Amino acid sequence: MSPTPRLVRLPRDPADDVDGMSAGDGVRMGGLVEGVACPICGETMLHLSQLNRHLDDEHIQPTSSDDDGTKDAVLSWFKAAQRRVAPSLTRAATGTLSITQQSIRGVEGIVGGVVGATTGAVGGAFELNGEEGGVGSPSGSGAGTATAKELEARVSRAHWQKDGTNDRCVADGCGKVLSLRTGRHHCRKCGRLHCDTHSSYQMKLSPSALPDPTSGTWCRVCEGCFTSRAGYKDSVGVSRSRTKLYLRLRKARIDTMQMDVNKLEKRLEKLSTIYAEENARVPTTNGQRPSLSTKTLARIRIREQAIVAWENDSSVTECPCCNSQFGSFVNRRHHCRLCGRVICGQETCSKELPLTGGPPTPDAPTIRACPDCYRTISVHNNVHSPSATAIAALYRAITRYRASVTEVLPKFNNLLMNMANRVVTEYDDPEYKLASKYRKDLMEWFSELDKLGKRVKSHPTPTPTTTRLLTALHLSIITFLQTHMFTLQLMPKITTPNKALPAVPSSSSQNDEEVRVLEEQRRLVEGFLGDALRRRKFEDAASLRVGLEELEGEISRRRGG
Repeated sequence: MSPTPRLVRLPRDPADDVDGMSAGDGVRMGGLVEGVACPICGETMLHLSQLNRHLDDEHIQPTSSDDDGTKDAVLSWFKAAQRRVAPSLTRAATGTLSITQQSIRGVEGIVGGVVGATTGAVGGAFELNGEEGGVGSPSGSGAGTATAKELEARVSRAHWQKDGTNDRCVADGCGKVLSLRTGRHHCRKCGRLHCDTHSSYQMKLSPSALPDPTSGTWCRVCEGCFTSRAGYKDSVGVSRSRTKLYLRLRKARIDTMQMDVNKLEKRLEKLSTIYAEENARVPTTNGQRPSLSTKTLARIRIREQAIVAWENDSSVTECPCCNSQFGSFVNRRHHCRLCGRVICGQETCSKELPLTGGPPTPDAPTIRACPDCYRTISVHNNVHSPSATAIAALYRAITRYRASVTEVLPKFNNLLMNMANRVVTEYDDPEYKLASKYRKDLMEWFSELDKLGKRVKSHPTPTPTTTRLLTALHLSIITFLQTHMFTLQLMPKITTPNKALPAVPSSSSQNDEEVRVLEEQRRLVEGFLGDALRRRKFEDAASLRVGLEELEGEISRRRGG
């Protein structure tokens, strides 16, 4: 039969407050602290947490034959201790009573869980009434409502880890022994045991313990499950795709614009036919066609108005483009031949549109057009012109090579950093071989970009807008090359030159290939150096000179070898 548990009163000592002893761990009355004695061996403890650890370490053995009697003795003692200290705690503070009762329940759960493990019972050390209690648990502190407990109880627990006598937190880098002080909780999602620190997260789970943010139940989960859930690393918040709406509106807009373009092109084609027929009626004199007569021009005006109705002159008092007032002799009215609007004769409001397409020439017939119609026809012609098609092809090639460089260059730089602190770099080093392959690919891509830049620079520029576009594109290529080619010269040299090189591939062919790549790089650097000097960027020129000298030395060494 177990000894009768008892409370002992010890003198108060400030050292008793170490190890995190709180108001709920022992009952203080004046200058004394009411301690507790072990119901089995009689050893005096300062607080319930210390008694809990003493019972775990000294007396509770899962293989013992009298586990049921030990459990009953310990639990009866704690219930009696609770009844003794409850009145004092009530007089002291209501919060202290809650903490003491929580600690007693926790110890009660530990004893029941450990002893129950020997008989095949399933239950956590802090599992109370179907919920996890103990320090740091919302359910143990009485914060959860009955409805919340019922909802959480619906989540499956078949995958939970079984409790043992010396369980540890399975979180990475933790490994704490799970006890009353550290907490013992099952992650509702993965079912593994964790301490308070690594299981203080909430997630909505379905009855099968799977994430269900829409209709799931809020459950306690570990840090790993919480951070690995879908959408945890999203930094843009809630988003809603408007792509379909945009495409629908854009399609409607494009269809409308295309209809306008087609309508204007048909009108332009009809006008071209009219002018061609009228010019064919005029006889030539000495191989030259005279100017159209007044009668012919009047006939042309009638036919033009048959294609598109002209706006009434009397209904318009000012130009719709510049808002200038019309007069009888100054700022006369004119009509756009494509839409029929009334416009003034200023250069910004009245454009000469050639009937043959392309830029206007002295011999090509032209018609008067408003700025809107002129812009619509000109943009459509420019987009489908051979020059625009060639520029688009160049830009696509430049984008493709830049994307390849952007993808491979960080890998090459990481390999350089890994080999930077090495004393010896051998030819057979896998990282050196991979870096050499990356370097060769990068040199080829940089060479192609340089060729494309020269093609862009020499491309014909029919309009000022095209000139600005090609100039900006060429400048962006030069800037990209100067920014990203710097690390190519940091490739480490082989510090074991006497070591025999592999037979396959042959050393001579490989050396010739490397020399060819180095010479190509030297030509690129020479071009960059000349460009930097012309632009008076002397700091860039100094670094380029250093790189050029290193390239020349490397070429000389490889040719001499």
